[in-house]
Amino acid sequence: MSSVITEKKETVLEVRNLKKFYKAKTNTSFFGKKSNIEAVGGIDLAIKKGEILGIIGESGCGKSTLGRLLVNLENPTEGEIFFHGISIQEILQKNEAEFRKTVQMVFQNPFDTFLQTETIEKIMLRPLVLYRKDMTDEEKKQRVTELLEEGGLSPAEDFLPRYPHELSGGQLQRISILRSMLLNPEFLVVDEPVSMLDVSVRADVINMILDLKKRYHTSILFISHDISVVRYVADRIAVMYLGKIVEEGNAEEVVEHPMHPYTKALISNCMSIDLDRPVKRIKIKGEIPSPVNPGPGCYFCKRCFMPEEICKTAYPEKKILGQDYIVYCHLAE
Repeated sequence: MSSVITEKKETVLEVRNLKKFYKAKTNTSFFGKKSNIEAVGGIDLAIKKGEILGIIGESGCGKSTLGRLLVNLENPTEGEIFFHGISIQEILQKNEAEFRKTVQMVFQNPFDTFLQTETIEKIMLRPLVLYRKDMTDEEKKQRVTELLEEGGLSPAEDFLPRYPHELSGGQLQRISILRSMLLNPEFLVVDEPVSMLDVSVRADVINMILDLKKRYHTSILFISHDISVVRYVADRIAVMYLGKIVEEGNAEEVVEHPMHPYTKALISNCMSIDLDRPVKRIKIKGEIPSPVNPGPGCYFCKRCFMPEEICKTAYPEKKILGQDYIVYCHLAE
């Protein structure tokens, strides 16, 4: 690994005031000028070595955009991303290939991930062909075979000559996850990895991710709308609403004792989650507001079941409630 990213620190990846704006497709102002869509609206995050940070929130809240920003598939409008304390822009300028080996992403739909005309062997070998010039062809094949076996695709020889359309969704998602681990990445973004899979195979895929994380000590950003899944896999949970983090803390604390009204509503409506206390269902009124000029008050105010006057006029500042627990809510204590 290059000297640019070998400095070891407890925090693997850190985000400071990260923003991503897009131009609206239609004119949204009186004078015909296009306004900005705030997909990610100023996020601070830190992910530690070997930790899984779960990101939850409704569709359209900016979870996937955040993930793509962290692996540099999109460029931020503002803010900075640091890998082991070094700006990823500096890393990319000095050694982009090293960054691509160290940071990987797994996408939601495994059927859209691969070319249907390529065999699993060719698909799996490509990262090694591109980034491991030091390995012989035999060593590359052995590495692929061993990883497939580790991931429960055994015997590997039965899968290597097959094509993506010959595999089930669960098998193909395993291939996607295993390919992302071929180069032993330090940081992995996993975007809704089981949402398109049958319920019968979801647990197996999730447990495979946990096994790989434990074996390789990989730090993971796990994106999902399913709170029960995130609670099972994550060490910490961050709740996103309309491009912003509204609550973040230890996974069990967030689920068992949510402080933000939005988090409370999400958890109360998740029938599959096993809580230690009875929870009354909280109905969230209306739709998510437009991400174009959502201010000035709390973005959740118009849907909140407990708003106050201040919520309409000022966005809440960060409140620190206990160790590593934050919430953005005027009423949280």
